[in-house]
Amino acid sequence: MSNPQSRLSRFWQELKRRKVIYVITVYASASFVIIELVNNVLEPLNLPENLSTIVIIALTVAFPIVVILSWIFDVTPKGLEKTRPVEMVEERKGEVVVTSSAWRIATYVSVVIIAGLILFNIFSRPGISDQVMDYGKSIAVLPFVNDSPDQENEYFINGTMESILNNLSKIKVLRVVSRSSVEQYRDTIVPIPEIARAMMAGYILEGSMQKIGQRIRITLQLIDQNDRHVWSEQYDREIEQPEDQFSLQSEIAEMVAREIGVLITPEEKQRMEKIPTTSTRALELCQRGFDEFMHFLYDDDRDHLARAEVLYRKALEYDSTFAEAICGVAA
Repeated sequence: MSNPQSRLSRFWQELKRRKVIYVITVYASASFVIIELVNNVLEPLNLPENLSTIVIIALTVAFPIVVILSWIFDVTPKGLEKTRPVEMVEERKGEVVVTSSAWRIATYVSVVIIAGLILFNIFSRPGISDQVMDYGKSIAVLPFVNDSPDQENEYFINGTMESILNNLSKIKVLRVVSRSSVEQYRDTIVPIPEIARAMMAGYILEGSMQKIGQRIRITLQLIDQNDRHVWSEQYDREIEQPEDQFSLQSEIAEMVAREIGVLITPEEKQRMEKIPTTSTRALELCQRGFDEFMHFLYDDDRDHLARAEVLYRKALEYDSTFAEAICGVAA
């Protein structure tokens, strides 16, 4: 009866003879390189976030198949051949040496590649003090600055900012910081990286706005968490109907999402471009009501709350189906 240890030793020698060990090493290094490559190009190319998982599953499923094929077949100077039994090895020893050397070289190269990538990941990683948090696809929309000569237009500017924020919130893969959280940065000068850390936001949208009669001008800047300028734009529009205002707000939200690298689904785009009301008066009253409601939240003055309710109810007199006014009354 043969010794179990000797059987194990023979099996190990047979794995080496059939180049299975070499194939496993080369496959592991190639898989490591593929996974690293996918992870590095995922965000720049705006690829699906689950692609990395799919690649790992595919490589895992393929692994036993590759091992079985490496046991059955061998790569020779004449091409792919079925691996010869042990007793036939000595007859073509010269050829075996050539093939073994090729696999051995490939194995050594694979080990060097794996070691190099591991060392690169270790030493290229920033220190704790220099590390930048990855907040993913997230944004905070700061309160817009009122550049209008008439401060009475504050409600309109706040309403525009709120609508852009709401449109961005309709994108499922984008995390949007709430209006109540960013309101603390109104009329304050705080560095963008500090705001980004506090709000855990990868991007900050800041803007200013003028309204003179029916003419509005919006100046916007999109800045990332490291205070790097990503995008800016100025919009000059004549707002005659609510449709004009809603169209501009959805256009801005779609542009911001595109600059961040977020994919908007057709359903989300349809929700963003939906017209909540066609009544100019209902829209104005609702915006004024929301402005009063926000003052109540931060000033804790119930007079603001009472005025907000009156304005919301008046808005419903002009458009009884206006969802934002209905929600305002409920709030």
